[in-house]
Amino acid sequence: MLQQHYLKQEKIDRLIELGDCLDIGQEIGLCSPFSDDVGEVWDDIKPTYGDSVKAAADGHRHGDEEYLYAWDGSQWSMIDG
Repeated sequence: MLQQHYLKQEKIDRLIELGDCLDIGQEIGLCSPFSDDVGEVWDDIKPTYGDSVKAAADGHRHGDEEYLYAWDGSQWSMIDG
């Protein structure tokens, strides 16, 4: 989904601003961000940034992520949770 529908930086920025998502749709309006869930703490689901994909992923781990996805400015990467 990311590699097919999220390749323009403006759309990627909007997706990242949602924080963690349960589902990602072809359009932003079809995404299911955890921020819509009552009781979610923004600090746990907000976007995480770092000097490298690994640094960003390590700073975001909460123990229950199955996968982490990162945009490095040119391509998407997936990291096992």
